[in-house]
Amino acid sequence: MSTTNSASRLLREQTRALHTRVANSICWDRFFSNLSSYEKFLSRLRSLIGAAGNQLHTKTTPLPELAIFQMAAWIDADVAALRQLMPWRDSAFQWRTPDGAALPSIHGLPDAAGVIYVLEGSLNGGPLLERMLTDSVPEVSVDVRTFFRAAGMDRASHWGAVQRWLDQTLRARADLERAIASAERTFLVIETHLGVLE
Repeated sequence: MSTTNSASRLLREQTRALHTRVANSICWDRFFSNLSSYEKFLSRLRSLIGAAGNQLHTKTTPLPELAIFQMAAWIDADVAALRQLMPWRDSAFQWRTPDGAALPSIHGLPDAAGVIYVLEGSLNGGPLLERMLTDSVPEVSVDVRTFFRAAGMDRASHWGAVQRWLDQTLRARADLERAIASAERTFLVIETHLGVLE
């Protein structure tokens, strides 16, 4: 596969329209309207990342160094800091767990690659979402923005490494098509899980 038709580029091109639709379906202004709704956003994201991470952890195939295995800890740190700021919060608050049947099943490296593409790529949107949050809730502290800041990770370098891994892993057309399908399923789960704020 040539550089101009690399797997990472084809993944982006084939999922761009769905990615845009999903991003537009999420009520960011409501999630970031106050600390309580921001906590709801983090909790839903945490359950998705945790469920996907659990599947990836069970795979014996070689995986690149992934941020997904750190993301849950970053979100947990943000939620713990938020709870210090919200003594009035509902003590019965629970994670919103995604429907297990809806999560993409990972049966091999191509399936894993699709999930990895979406979730690792989500880090690239962190700065934009952080600006949206701070514009809406100016008093929010750095302590509750660990996930958006990727704990200080060099995002560009990390994403470049993920793209290289995708390009090396998805050399066969059939593998690329499986990865695209897996990425599309992941976007759809995100749309369902984050798209409505009760």
